[in-house]
Amino acid sequence: MSNFARKKHNPFSHEGFTLIEILMIIVLFTVTLAPLLISYSQTTQLTKNTYVHATRADLVQSLAAQMDLNRADYALFNDSTMQTSVSESGEVIPYYRAIDFTNSTVFDKILHLYIYRDAGDALSNPLSRSTVRQSVDAFRINCGGDNYVDQRGRFWIADTAEYNGTTVLHGFVSGFTGSTATRAGNVLNTTMDPLYESYRQSATSIRYNFKVTNGQYRVNLYFAEMSPTVTLSNHAIINILLEGQQRNGSGYSVFTETGDSTLRANIQSYQTDVADNLLNLEIERDASSPGSNGYINGIEIIML
Repeated sequence: MSNFARKKHNPFSHEGFTLIEILMIIVLFTVTLAPLLISYSQTTQLTKNTYVHATRADLVQSLAAQMDLNRADYALFNDSTMQTSVSESGEVIPYYRAIDFTNSTVFDKILHLYIYRDAGDALSNPLSRSTVRQSVDAFRINCGGDNYVDQRGRFWIADTAEYNGTTVLHGFVSGFTGSTATRAGNVLNTTMDPLYESYRQSATSIRYNFKVTNGQYRVNLYFAEMSPTVTLSNHAIINILLEGQQRNGSGYSVFTETGDSTLRANIQSYQTDVADNLLNLEIERDASSPGSNGYINGIEIIML
């Protein structure tokens, strides 16, 4: 025989690693790397959660900046689908925002922001919820006109909203809208000329609704004579109704109040109580009016 004894064949060995060695490597790999993978996963989730909360502060701040009680269309703040546009460093932060129509009024807007971990989460299960609220003590409409800021910095909202009681909480009432028109010129007795140069008019009735909390309100109504050719024989006479009750003792006429056809400001002021969370205003053409249209230039409602 050879000096080198022939080794007996071992079916569990080969020129590389033995099966036992391979199994040991797998066990070692699992024991060593599994905690690292778990840690990485947890770190990734922690990073995302941290990012979510950090981004939430920015979203709330941005939302507060967007809040504007003077915007006519509250639906602009009622996103019907979850938003997923906020993203950074590969992280996408889904969120949903909605106005609280049930509790909001023309003086008090409440908006909720909901943030989620994933876009597939149920809307009823947010990661966090924040509330932004803005309140004012006066609400103003530039009847027949556009947005207007007067010399005192007060905002008069454009007369473009039709009240519906759900997404639009103030505005003219369907079926009683009339039409809009303008009369340019120098307006006497005021520094707010743009307010008096536009108006809403009707041959029958103009109605506005405002969602408010129950309580007392001061309603200031702004008028100026809109016909440059008006005379006593064709001037407009109107009735002013608040909460369904006529408030002017007899028909009101801008012409008789101001004395002629000159553009001259005139304000009629009333106090009213609201008990049904809805302030109703109606400008009604009086049956005795020789003029064809009643009209109004501006509305100001102040919470008392």
